[in-house]
Amino acid sequence: MTAVEYADYITEVSQAVSSAVATGMTFHCGLIIDDVPNGEEWTFEPTNHYLVTLRRRRRGEREFGGLAINGLDPKSFLSLFGEFLEAVVLLVDIWEPLHWAAKLPLGGRKIRSDLGEWNTVVHRAAVLAAENDLAFFDIEFQAGEQRKFLKFYIPLADLGGRWDENLRPVSRLFELFLSDNRNEIRGIYDAGFLRETQPLAQER
Repeated sequence: MTAVEYADYITEVSQAVSSAVATGMTFHCGLIIDDVPNGEEWTFEPTNHYLVTLRRRRRGEREFGGLAINGLDPKSFLSLFGEFLEAVVLLVDIWEPLHWAAKLPLGGRKIRSDLGEWNTVVHRAAVLAAENDLAFFDIEFQAGEQRKFLKFYIPLADLGGRWDENLRPVSRLFELFLSDNRNEIRGIYDAGFLRETQPLAQER
């Protein structure tokens, strides 16, 4: 893979990360951090041996990527996606919604259920609620003309693992919701279950 091809490859990964965290952030390839437009904060730069340097204005940088196990090729798209997310987490504070959105990257996910395959659209991601004990996600699921809506709270204590570890139990709950006859629910993740709840102030 040439340097130009690898830059395009990492750009696709960055776009997938941006869509997954659903906070409206943009990553700019190759720009000097002070040249990023409109006060935006993030750049990335592919370097030698398939390494990538991610930078955030006034917060420093993190390196990820490198060679695959065979010692010749770049890592897979999924591996780079995960490492990109982990680098983002290390460059944001825990009080920033982006930290938790990167720990639970729901945007654009495909979820299969008994009623078909659904695309996940996140309208609001990881808004901190309940004195910063919960993260709130406003989610719409789409399958053709069908729509389902979920106001979803999850304790921050349940987002302590890697992004894929955090997604696994949540995805199972979503599959159950997308297989039943309800079109809208508001719930809190509670010990592996979805407990229905009343709206909190952060939703309004």
